[in-house]
Formats: sequence, C-alpha cells, structure tokens
Amino acid sequence: MGKKIRIADLTAVPEGQAGEFVAEDRIIALYHVDGAYYAMDGVCPHAGGPLGEGTL
Repeated sequence: MGKKIRIADLTAVPEGQAGEFVAEDRIIALYHVDGAYYAMDGVCPHAGGPLGEGTL
C-alpha cells in the first residue's frame, strides 16, 4: 500500500474545482468532483504544464 500524506484541508478545493499543492517536494493536483477527491502528479508528463491549474 502507498504512503499516506496530508496535502491540504478538504475545504481548500471547492466542489468542481482543482487545486495545486506541494507535498514532500512534489507538486500534487487535487480535484474535487461529485463529492469525491482525487489526487495525482501535478505536472503534465507530455508538456510539463501544471495540471492543478486546469479547468474541469
């Protein structure tokens, strides 16, 4: 199982929005969609752009 780390308060990302956070020297994109939260690497592997600043 992967390691759990706290990246933000749940109130930091409103429903239907994305946010960008730094955790352990990594940029993390956090999405709040349909009442659920999803986290992924915050840097696009193709172009290097910030995924947490995109539109859902």
